[in-house]
Formats: sequence, C-alpha cells, structure tokens
Amino acid sequence: MRHSYVLVQFLLAMENSESESSAVPSRKPPVALVLINRPEDGPRILSLEPEDLRLLKQVLNWAGYQSFIVDIDDDVDRINDAVVLYKPTVIINLVEQMFGDVWQAPAVAAMLDLFGYVYTGSEPSVLLDCLDWAKVQVLLEHAGLPLCNGRGTRRLHACLLGNDEVELLPIGESVVLEGQPVIAQDTTTSIVSARIEHLAWQVWDVLGLRDIAQIDFDVSLAGRVSITGVTAAVDIFGTVFRTAAAGREGGMPGTIVRLSRLCHERLSAEELVAHPLP
Repeated sequence: MRHSYVLVQFLLAMENSESESSAVPSRKPPVALVLINRPEDGPRILSLEPEDLRLLKQVLNWAGYQSFIVDIDDDVDRINDAVVLYKPTVIINLVEQMFGDVWQAPAVAAMLDLFGYVYTGSEPSVLLDCLDWAKVQVLLEHAGLPLCNGRGTRRLHACLLGNDEVELLPIGESVVLEGQPVIAQDTTTSIVSARIEHLAWQVWDVLGLRDIAQIDFDVSLAGRVSITGVTAAVDIFGTVFRTAAAGREGGMPGTIVRLSRLCHERLSAEELVAHPLP
C-alpha cells in the first residue's frame, strides 16, 4: 500500500509535466532492463522487496519504457542472455554483489561496457575505487578535502543525482528514535548545509562519480564538517536514499525516472537505432 499511494500521487502530480513525464521519443518503445542479483542461498545486501520491484516496473513503463526485470542469481551467463534477448536501450544496474562479494559487482558494469550498453551508475574503475576507503581517503586528502579523524556529534548523508548538472537531494541525518536508528530530514544550519553541499560536489568531481552517489559526513560540536564515506553503488531502496528521494519533487517515482533519463541521455541518436550486441 505504501508504494501504491506514492505512485498514484506521483502520476497525478506529474501528469502535465514535460520535464520528466513525457514518454521517450522513439518509433518503438525503448527497453529498460533492470538487473538484480538475489540468489536464494546467498547474501542479499540490497534493500529490495517485491513491492519495490513492482514500483520500479510500473514507473519505467509509465515513463515510456518497455521494462524487464532479470534476477541473474549469481549466474554470469544470465547477463549475456538478458541483453541478447531484450536488447535494452538502457540498463538499470542494481547488482551490488556477485557470489556474496561486493568486490565482484564492478565486473558486471565492466561486462556491460564490453557489450556496448549504457547502464546506471559509475564506471567500473570508480566503483572499485569507492570500495577501497583507504584509496578514497588518499584521493580526497590529495584534493585538500577534510576527512574525519574522530567521531563527530552528528552523522549526515548527502545523496546526489546527475551528470553535467548534479542535484543534491534533501540531506538526511542518522538519529535514534524510540531506541531505533532511523534517517530523518536534516534540520541543520544553513551554513553546515551549504558546506556539505559544496564538499559533496567536490567529492563527486574528484572521484569521477556518475549518475548517483551517497556521501556521508560527520559534524562536530563546533560545526566542523568532515567526510566519512562515499558510496558509488547506491542502494536506491535503502533507508538513506529512500528518505532523500521522498523529499525530492516527484518522490521515489520521479527519482527513478530521473535516473533512467540520466542513463538514456548518454545515448546518441545513432546508438538508439543500432547498438552492439554481445
């Protein structure tokens, strides 16, 4: 029921919008292939529930795509089979691990690069970099960005969406309510928010992030902002990103549409007509 209400509200709000509601122009509906990895006997890191997948498919179909969701189930051959069968225009890559190992997930993006398809998220090398926090720290420190050297009083999260123009979604804060950790909309001062926004954009540029990212910050009692983590393979249905998307115009449905558009925009007119197959 949660997503049904959100979807109805989104469709009503976006009905007359041209920016994110118009169908993608094409003689044939463009194809959006969603790749997930949910092995029955393996670990499940991504916060995907059946209702999330239904929402994803409904929104992509409404946005003008013919959408398909494929669970590769730790089987590399299924990636090849999926792109051959569906010939996707764009791929929503939600594969966050292979064989229980998050370090293998960038290999999926590398395969899609070899096949010649566009997919959501950063390039394989960036995905690998962001898994290595020690390396990220070296890169950010070299760029003169502040890193956390101790636990601050508050933990804030900045989610970004975009490419040429990067959008900062509403900042969230990790808090504890009634003994349970939750993500709340940030109510910090404008100075701290502006500092987080500025640093988030700098991190995006330094690391070469693409489409989507999550950057975590600590804020000291004195108001010093420092970087504590960078996630390139964002769990879009996780608590942090879901909360940020809910505060964005169009909510989670509008954010899904925007993410697919960011991927679609990387296609040239020629590639839309014929792109390479494996």
